Amino acid sequence: MTPRAHPKRTVEDCIALNVSSLVRPGLFRAPPGALCSSTWRDSKQRETLRIYFWWELLQTGQSFLHTNERRHSPSSPVSSIDAQNIEIVETRLHFGSRRWFKCPGLAGGVLCEQGAGILYLPANESRFACRKCHGLLHRSAQTHDKRVDALLRLPPSEFQFILTNGSFRQRLLAVQACSVALRRLRRKAASSRANRSSAMRSPARDFGNNSRNKLGTEHPGTP
Repeated sequence: MTPRAHPKRTVEDCIALNVSSLVRPGLFRAPPGALCSSTWRDSKQRETLRIYFWWELLQTGQSFLHTNERRHSPSSPVSSIDAQNIEIVETRLHFGSRRWFKCPGLAGGVLCEQGAGILYLPANESRFACRKCHGLLHRSAQTHDKRVDALLRLPPSEFQFILTNGSFRQRLLAVQACSVALRRLRRKAASSRANRSSAMRSPARDFGNNSRNKLGTEHPGTP
């Protein structure tokens, strides 16, 4: 009997550091060197991790996020975290600009430096890095069925015919495809509402939500 392959680690099971959660509240409008902290909590609102950081702007125009002190609770999946200097790059767009992390992950002793909007910290790891460096998948990718995508690409009339007149297996896949389409619509609607809300509210000191972990920031200078 062939041994069953172990599932890969997923991004949903990691602590996530999202650059958007730093940009939107105005971290980069604060004076460089101002001390901030970020806190992650579990589903029961227990603090699992807190890191302290500040950002630095060099005369060359380079920008860095420096992570330093960190605390973790006994229930945290993270045992220790390395202090990191994470470069932040800015891409000019037609309607403004967008910031990215330059991934500080190491592959064979070589820096990754790939642009990433989110860096992840899996359990039992000590460094934030991009999804590729940590070999992470999205949870949905482990249960993805290409036949569902094929059904969703069909014209509505053909999809309806399969849903009502197909074999039992075909109808089951069609129902699954309906569920996938509904989840996608809900995510799209939620993203649209979040973007409208973000555009309307003024900058705040509380950072947003990363994955399933709450990310909050204290006022600069408050350890």
